Amino acid sequence: MLPPDNRISSLREKFNHRLREAEYGTEELTPLFRMIIREITRKSAAFQLAERDARLSESELMRFLAILEELEAHHPIQYILGHTEFMGMDLLCDERALIPRPETEELAQWVMDEAGNGCTILDIGTGTGALALALSFIPESTIHAMDLSPDALALAKENARRIASPVQFHEDDLFHIESDYPIFDIIVCNPPYIPASESSSMDRRVKDKEPGMALFVPEDDPLLFHKAIIEFSKEHLRAGGSIYIEGHKDFGPATVELFRSAGFKNVELRQDLDGHDRFIKAVRM
Repeated sequence: MLPPDNRISSLREKFNHRLREAEYGTEELTPLFRMIIREITRKSAAFQLAERDARLSESELMRFLAILEELEAHHPIQYILGHTEFMGMDLLCDERALIPRPETEELAQWVMDEAGNGCTILDIGTGTGALALALSFIPESTIHAMDLSPDALALAKENARRIASPVQFHEDDLFHIESDYPIFDIIVCNPPYIPASESSSMDRRVKDKEPGMALFVPEDDPLLFHKAIIEFSKEHLRAGGSIYIEGHKDFGPATVELFRSAGFKNVELRQDLDGHDRFIKAVRM
């Protein structure tokens, strides 16, 4: 049965109550509610504030309740809606790939600020294609993207078609390379970097719903992917070319030392907007 009161203001009270019972944080509720109403009504947050007595139609209300049930089951909102925003692009997003994070936008922006026109770039572990597609806006660039998962690659290709991006995709395993690649000016990567032991303290929407292969690394080798990228770069990154890579906030200094010991120069550790060690740039000698 539909609630007798389908005013947006009343639905917000029900929404907040039910998600608090589902152990959502208070700070999440307002952004989530506004996102959902905007998705359903195609009207702005300003409308929501100005028209508190506005009502949802029956079809809108049914969708609202269906989304609320999925949120109560701890499905990520990006998967529920089927899309997410990254660097101004509206990307399809589902269980085939990791949800693009705001921190990774910072990594993309760093590369875009420093890459020259006409560069050749590889995105390793592309997932939704977010990084590769953002970097494809660099003028005259040639962008390649690699992923082990055929499902993730299918999603990335769908996103590339949506924005008419000419990214070249490769189904390949970083640890067992089979494709032929050119020599790159830049290699960029947001690899798995979370030690498996941290899963017990993670939000269930992440650890239970997003692909574990894109999240976790062995406890005894947390820089496993960073090492593999260094090995790959020996044959596929030009002298003077750069690696830009995301990593765990607790392993910043260790990652710097890894690249320096491998012979890279100008190794730079950069913090994310929350003040955590997050990104490394390293230049091949």
